[in-house]
Amino acid sequence: SATALACLPPPARAPQLRAPATFILAGDHGTAAQGAAYLWKWATDEYVHLLDNKNCHDAQWAYDAPGDDGAVWMPNFEGYNLQKYNVSSGATLATVPINYTSDINHAQLVDGDKTAVVSSRETNSVIKVDIATGEAQWTLGGDLGECDIVTPQGDTTPAGESYFSGQHNAEYYGEVVDEWGDTVEEYGMFDNAYEQRKSSRVLVLRVNANAKVARVVYEK
Repeated sequence: SATALACLPPPARAPQLRAPATFILAGDHGTAAQGAAYLWKWATDEYVHLLDNKNCHDAQWAYDAPGDDGAVWMPNFEGYNLQKYNVSSGATLATVPINYTSDINHAQLVDGDKTAVVSSRETNSVIKVDIATGEAQWTLGGDLGECDIVTPQGDTTPAGESYFSGQHNAEYYGEVVDEWGDTVEEYGMFDNAYEQRKSSRVLVLRVNANAKVARVVYEK
């Protein structure tokens, strides 16, 4: 019925597991790229409203506020910083400006929320950020990129050029030991190949921040 449909959340984006039985969903009102955030208890198909009119791209439950009246991290709608919101009051608990970014569409908090991995879509870069200071630990891709990117075929895109463009949902997978015996960080992303006149693709890269090199280990 129309009444039942009106009670449903808008189409959801960026589902993130909060717990095995619960997702965080951010709704999108049409193409506004903003809307309400919900907890979805998938086993019972129950939606719990959290926040209104926030960036719909990504949301992550705060490490230090685990309860149902806790907090979430989200990129702000303008896309230049990360914000932490109390889900009961909607109050902004923290704001982390991140320099030299534009249109931050995804953010992943790791290491007990001490570090963030952010995807700056309009600068074609992924940035690892210290939450306490907002300073970049390193930047991958785009004009400010610090790492050469090497393909499995041995081709190199030098630091300061864009191997991916308009990327979404950069995610830290964990540490691995590469074929040279170095411990490196592995990341995945969806490369939109925005305005590149070529197909989008899934990429997995291993970043050696000390050596200033990232190697593509999966591309499809």
